[in-house]
Amino acid sequence: MNSWELLIAVNGAADADLEAVQARLGLTQKRTIRRGSARVLLAAAVAAALLLATLGVAMAASPTFRETVFSIFHIQTPEPAPEIGQATENNGKLWNHLELEDAAEIDYYTLRTPFTPVANDALYHWDAAGGCFYRLTDSGFEEIAAHRMELDVTFGGAEQHIVYDWAQLDGEYLLGWHEDERMNENPYGYGWMLSQPDPASSMVWLVLPDWNRSFAPCPFLLNLKTGEWTDVLQGMEYERFHEDLMPSWRFSSDLQHLLLMDESGLAWLYDTVTHTETDLSGLMTGAMLDAGFYDAETIVFFSTENESYSFTWYSLADGATEHRSYSYDRLQSVIYPFGKYGIERSADGRLALVDLRSGIGAPIPAYDPDCVFLLNDDETRLLRVDRRLEDKSGGGALAQTFTGFSVCDLKTHTVVRLDREPGDAEEWSVFWLDSERFAVWAENPAEGFADVRVYHLHQPGE
Repeated sequence: MNSWELLIAVNGAADADLEAVQARLGLTQKRTIRRGSARVLLAAAVAAALLLATLGVAMAASPTFRETVFSIFHIQTPEPAPEIGQATENNGKLWNHLELEDAAEIDYYTLRTPFTPVANDALYHWDAAGGCFYRLTDSGFEEIAAHRMELDVTFGGAEQHIVYDWAQLDGEYLLGWHEDERMNENPYGYGWMLSQPDPASSMVWLVLPDWNRSFAPCPFLLNLKTGEWTDVLQGMEYERFHEDLMPSWRFSSDLQHLLLMDESGLAWLYDTVTHTETDLSGLMTGAMLDAGFYDAETIVFFSTENESYSFTWYSLADGATEHRSYSYDRLQSVIYPFGKYGIERSADGRLALVDLRSGIGAPIPAYDPDCVFLLNDDETRLLRVDRRLEDKSGGGALAQTFTGFSVCDLKTHTVVRLDREPGDAEEWSVFWLDSERFAVWAENPAEGFADVRVYHLHQPGE
């Protein structure tokens, strides 16, 4: 599900406040967040978040939820600054276990190889000779054998060599791949890319750049097992999109529908079964920020106009639409999966976790403006990560350290809060391991090593 691909907060991006944008871009795998165009950063973060598999479970919008106030349990003992784990031949094995007030359990691991979280409790390591996957078990991270596929694809005036690894785990497919080395050879910064709308299917989304036409991205389907790739648009012309407006694509989770759009607001829907298309360009108002599948049967458009953020939900079944707008000073953050939840600020300054479609929200504690939010895959818990951003080198590269975690249980309306003693190690990313545990990927001062810290925050007595 790749729920580690956090969120993007929109407050501050509209006025191109660079520091606010950098602070709200979410926790990525990159060790630093570099200064650059706020527009480019915003687009990149939204694009990354929208590659996640869409979830169909909606938060209960009951009348009682509107009056709900989250109760807070604050763990009085903060997590001490982590010790430095010594990497041994037992790569990925547990070297320390810590319990705080029976409400926080923390496990510490050290991995000798760089990795990418690719699914719930699974990591991926790229190696030129063959990648491998790791799954967290009771005894630590254990290796899962991977299958390597290599194929040459001729498209857009160039032969593109595609290499990826895949494995199967608990009925789902794990996908791992390495960035195309030519990603920095064009102004848009990408070569071929893979995305996995449905982990239960061996079919994934392959994007190939058209090197004849300003590297415009074009969508294909790829079978992980066979390496067979299919032109989804059946040879239809791609030139309907202006090459300078960055066309992009979104697949529904069932891969039946493909949403195509560009930054000018042009959008249309293609049915991969009936090979028909529907023009959706007239559904948006103002400047489109992005669009995606709310679920397999609904598309949501996200745009901005008249000092407001607008959301439009479009039903594939009957063409019906729903619309709701939030003013810039009211909507503080948009939490992904796209178009479902946000953080709303009322006129008196109170905050609420709001269902963007219904407008119903539940009050939540105030938060630091640099914090980010991450929803677990079954949408039962929301993780709030407070962090400190520093330009340690003086060159504009922002390093981050997490200062505290809060887990909001959306069913019981309770919050468990854990503070942390500051440490010197830089922390790169945070991601959910399963519906209850999350993990932090952090620097280990030993060259070539990384620490993985697994957290389970629960109510006392559980």
